[in-house]
Order: sequence, then structure tokens, then C-alpha cells
Amino acid sequence: MGQVAVQARSGSISGYVVNSKYERIPNAEVSIYAPGVSDEPNLSASDNLGSFEVTGLETPAEYTITVVAPGYDASADVYRIEPGQFLVDVEKELLALSGSIEGLVGTITSSGSIVAPNSLEVVAVSGELTYSATVAENESGLGYFKLMGLPSLKEYVVTLTGSGYLERREVVELDAGESFSFPSWIEVENSNEVIRGSVVNHLLEPVSNVSISIFNGAESSRTVSLSDGSFILIGPRGDIDSVVTFEHPDFLPLTKAIGRGSGDLDVRLKPASFAVLGSVLDLLGNPLSNIEVEARSGSNYLSAVSTPDGSFFLSGLDTTAAWTLVFYDDDGLIATSRIVDVSASIMGTTRVDLGIIPIS
Repeated sequence: MGQVAVQARSGSISGYVVNSKYERIPNAEVSIYAPGVSDEPNLSASDNLGSFEVTGLETPAEYTITVVAPGYDASADVYRIEPGQFLVDVEKELLALSGSIEGLVGTITSSGSIVAPNSLEVVAVSGELTYSATVAENESGLGYFKLMGLPSLKEYVVTLTGSGYLERREVVELDAGESFSFPSWIEVENSNEVIRGSVVNHLLEPVSNVSISIFNGAESSRTVSLSDGSFILIGPRGDIDSVVTFEHPDFLPLTKAIGRGSGDLDVRLKPASFAVLGSVLDLLGNPLSNIEVEARSGSNYLSAVSTPDGSFFLSGLDTTAAWTLVFYDDDGLIATSRIVDVSASIMGTTRVDLGIIPIS
């Protein structure tokens, strides 16, 4: 009850208002009333430091001190003041009312619209305390949740989780009796990456049946391109960039790194192989038949012979390798050679025409 000091004949009461954390509560309304002594209660308020004082009280009398503050249960206690008593250091502890946390939740679809997420749970944790609620669609088309009966004057970690969505966390400091509402809707992101695009070849023609896969370092998924070259790839979404790979037996594999939420991805594939053609003539311009033509690249080689009109055709040359064409005469000796410009096959029609090859 505090210390007692002796005054003349009137009494006084002073003290402070605190909460359960022993934090001072400013601007609390303090009412001191003694039935039969005064017609109206003596009103005061705690200052910025939570302290209050009421003087000039008639004594002897029993006074009921009632303290009220927003967000707290009212507290009332009876104190008897004898003549000349000065009652000091009266501690009035107020218990905080329970609070609530509410908010709107949405997810952005691949078309850009905002809708309510499906089967989303909200969990608020403070120490050993756990409260949960389910997100339900409201009239605005967004998801809505409200966590009620939460002990206030605590910090809560609010987690939104659900199948198909990335986990979202928010931290809320809940004041005494506060009904906290998130100032704007909370976005939960789809845990799957949705990528749309198209695949064309070097001639800008659509390529079908391209195997397309996405990998985020832990999980992967796959699809194939349609007859018009288009594709929709739905894959796992991670905290790092994903890698999308395009594979087709007629084209070189292509790998693209994409960031989260990239959305569209159009690619152009380069041929995996090309062909070389030309004509072999003597110095008089006559076609030479049965001339062996050999394409060399390291230990790899392909060969063909010229036709009666002197033409030759070699296909299946790897576009990633450097090739040299060697022409042999009737005695099996090297008559001449040509270096093939592979870049021409990639930018053109996958055929490299060497034109006329004169052999003496």
C-alpha cells in the first residue's frame, strides 16, 4: 500500500499506473470516490510517466480508486485514509484486454488478376502461445482472416501457409486490447513458376515436340512444345533463379536462367547438324565423278563420292565442331581441301554450298 506521511487534516493519494509488464500507462483516468463524503468523485489522470495525485480529500474516509485506460480492464480498490494521512506510491496495475489481428490476402494469377488464395492457414505465435485461423474469400474477392482472443502486449509472428503457395511471414506488435488490421492486402506468391513462351528454329519456324524442363536447384518439372511452338511450363519456384532447358534431337540444347516471376520466354534454337554440298570439276570445267570427299573434325569423319555430274553432298556435320573437307584424286592422294564456315549453316538453311571445287 505504500508509505504513510502525516499532514494537517485533509488527505491525499498519489501513485502510478502500470501494466503487467510494469510499464507505466499515461493518460489513464483515475476516479477517487467516498460514498457519503462527496457527491461527485474526484477525477484525475496519470501523466506521461503514468503518475497521478489527488489532494484535499476529506478524512477519515474509505475511498474507492477506479482506474480506466483504453485497452485495459478497469481496476477498483478501496483505501482508508485517516486524518492527515498522505498515501503515496499506490501502484495500480491494469490487465490488458485481449486483442485481434485481421487482414486481407490475395495472390496474383498468371493473367495479372488478384484473387483469394485457396486453403490458406494463418498462424500467430508468441512464445508458447499459438493461434490459428483459415483464410476465407470475402465480398471483395480477396481472402480474409481474423485471429481473435490474443493476449495483448506481445509480439506475434504471423505466418501464412498453404499448399501451392510460398510461406509469408509478418511481425505484429499487439498493443493493449488492440484490434490490429494490416494496412494493405497481403500478397502470397504461388509456389509454382508459370512460364509461357514459344520455340522457333533458325528460320523462325515453330518447332514442336521440344522437351522443356525447369530446375530450381531442388525440384524440376517438364513439358513439350505444341505444333505451333508454344508451351506452358509450370514448375517449382525457389529462392534462386531457375534454369530452363530446351532439348530436341535436331537442334542444339539451349539453357536459359530466369528470375522469379519472369513470365514469358521465347527462344530460337540452332540446328544440331548441317550439310555441305558442291561440285567437283577438272581444270577444263568437266564434272569429275567418283571423287572421294571426306569431312574431318578431330577423330570424327564423314565421307561421300561425287556423282556423274560432279556434285557431292555430305550431311550430319555437327554444328559445334570445326570441319575440313578433303578431296582425293583417282590415286587416293589429297587433291585439295576446304575449311567449312560453320556459322553459315546456323544463319542460313543448314546447308553450306561450297560451289565449284577445281581439281587438276
